[in-house]
Amino acid sequence: MIKKKNRWLTWSVLILLLAAVLRIHDLGLKSLWFDESIEFWMSRAPWNQIHLAVAMNTHDPPFFSYILKAWSFLGVHEFLLRLISVFFSLFAITGVMILGRYLHGREVGLVSGVLLAISTADIRYAQEVGQYSLMVCLGVWTTIFLLRAVQQKGWSNWFYWGVLSLLSLYTHYGLAILFVATGGAVFVYLLFQKRWSDCAAQTAAGGLVALGILPLILVIIPQQVGRLGASTLPVNWPQMAQTSTQILAFQFVANRGIMAWPWPAVPFSIIWVPLVICLAVALVRSRSIVHAMPLLIISWLAYYLISRTGSYFFSPSRHSLLLLPLLIPALALGIVTLNKFPRRVPLIGTLVLAYVVVLSLAIPNEDQQDLRSATQYWLENNGVAEPTFVFYGANPGFGYQILAQTGKNSDNPADWYSQCYRGVDTPYCKTDSLFYSPWLRGARPDTIREEIFNGLDGKPEKLWVVMSHMGQEDDDDIVDALDEDYILAERREFEGALVMQFSRN
Repeated sequence: MIKKKNRWLTWSVLILLLAAVLRIHDLGLKSLWFDESIEFWMSRAPWNQIHLAVAMNTHDPPFFSYILKAWSFLGVHEFLLRLISVFFSLFAITGVMILGRYLHGREVGLVSGVLLAISTADIRYAQEVGQYSLMVCLGVWTTIFLLRAVQQKGWSNWFYWGVLSLLSLYTHYGLAILFVATGGAVFVYLLFQKRWSDCAAQTAAGGLVALGILPLILVIIPQQVGRLGASTLPVNWPQMAQTSTQILAFQFVANRGIMAWPWPAVPFSIIWVPLVICLAVALVRSRSIVHAMPLLIISWLAYYLISRTGSYFFSPSRHSLLLLPLLIPALALGIVTLNKFPRRVPLIGTLVLAYVVVLSLAIPNEDQQDLRSATQYWLENNGVAEPTFVFYGANPGFGYQILAQTGKNSDNPADWYSQCYRGVDTPYCKTDSLFYSPWLRGARPDTIREEIFNGLDGKPEKLWVVMSHMGQEDDDDIVDALDEDYILAERREFEGALVMQFSRN
């Protein structure tokens, strides 16, 4: 028994070391992109106003912004800001190993750890300033305490389940799906088992959650619903099945593998077919509704049906990470079970695991928005403070880069960039030489022209334009807008960012 325990601990540590290396590698290489920059600015609000800033400017709950504010006292470099997400990811991997072991034994626990450690989607969002790594972490640990409460007598596990569920709902709204689906399934199970005291304990914990989310419901969500633009969608089961395969694949190929499959000669099904087989095997092995695979099916179905209300995205994207806490142990169970097939197909589960690991690690890295290099170039070449027009998509990121690269402390409010989008005339949207533009997505060149000259108070001899997070033709629209009065003197392209200098004709 001691030898088995030591082996478990040794393999667990090795898996966590692998996960840490994959997540820390190049952690500070990429500059903050659009969403990350917004997270940074939200955390700059005073402690007593963070929830209001988040409510007015994002679609998210505020818990991560409070954590980031405390964490950012260590510094504002990209590496430091993202490091907290790495820690959350490592906690999630630790939890998923415990969950897999708790449900189906040590081997399933270790395979669960490997799968989450190499999950391209989890790695990608563990390297981002955002709540998604925390979302997975809380989803895993909430599930652990829910299932422990089913297996063990007493109120303590129900209490921890309730507290973690409450934190989950303040982290990401998608976790409400996991909370309702798994909690509802467990409650029905307890009713059929006539475990009245556990039903009472779960009800009490659920009541705690309901009371705890009242500030979310009364203060924050009403400010966000108006910007959601939700509309109901028809139920389409064939489409649901097709999207589900993409969601399944997304966990191991992330955005790059979904949006731009890197190997056109190879069918996309090479990633999801083995995973579907593993899930089918896991379903056969499941003996109770409170095992990973049945709970995953219930959660997946709830996820799809709730998405039909238009309030959440059923898509191969970061929003589907809510499924990882149950998906990973279910896949691990299928892989371990495949290893126990007759000898004519020895170690087939190990081969499947190796295949998924290699494929996940072989997917090229996602493109970045390198506004850091763009800003550095601008700082080096705009020494005389020539007028600069910051195109809307670059507003939060360029503002962050100015702060990070110059060391100048910013007194801008957390929602300054949002006020600039709305065209509010404030000192932080418009200075003598710098103008952060209003929201111009889809605007005509003549509208852009008017905004540029109004923002810069006329037609200077030279002007700069900084762009990032832009549409395909935004840069051409800028050139067209200025063509009558200016020639393009210099154009410097960076990955996902652009700096242009114009001179008068």
